[in-house]
Amino acid sequence: MAQLQTTQTTELSDLLDIAYALRSIEQNQIEPWMLGKNELLRPKNPHLGLVTAVRMPVIGVEKHYEVETPNETYTFIVMPNEDDGITNNKVALRVSKTYHEGQRTPGAFIKSDQHELPYLVHWVKNLPIADVTYENAREFFARNNGFETEVRRPELSTFYDQYTRTRADGTKDTLDCYVRIEPKRKNGEKTVILHLDIEVAPKKIK
Repeated sequence: MAQLQTTQTTELSDLLDIAYALRSIEQNQIEPWMLGKNELLRPKNPHLGLVTAVRMPVIGVEKHYEVETPNETYTFIVMPNEDDGITNNKVALRVSKTYHEGQRTPGAFIKSDQHELPYLVHWVKNLPIADVTYENAREFFARNNGFETEVRRPELSTFYDQYTRTRADGTKDTLDCYVRIEPKRKNGEKTVILHLDIEVAPKKIK
């Protein structure tokens, strides 16, 4: 069985640590905080230097911060929120990949009986099918690991499942995961876009 890359697995876990901390960061401080330019805020960024660039989000209620790391491009999705004057943002980490329709060399089919998150990320980044179409990608997720179908339309399919990640200290987090599949045209060519949105648990306000 093929092995997952340890460096990417570690990076994913570190980014989720950042996502948890982002729940407490005020909206106008998010970009400098992720880049380590504001040390006065609490909590501190748990992995300073991991995010090397942050692109300004478009204006809207939900903020999408596209970030670069040494290995990949990710998106932090932040819904700014306050509870009784305490910052309590809703946060998700997005992993995306665009595929051109047609024949390709498929990624290895790697599966975990423990329902661990890196295996789901691998499916999105290295889709294990040889013939990429919207329906084939949709069918792959429909028949694997017990996903629930949230949406099925000609322009979008969404699947839901819960996956776990194991932290460095051995503790486990259960995360709500949504796989969104969209057919798009890019420069006249048919493409299939996969988004994996990993939602972190809301912060408990006493």
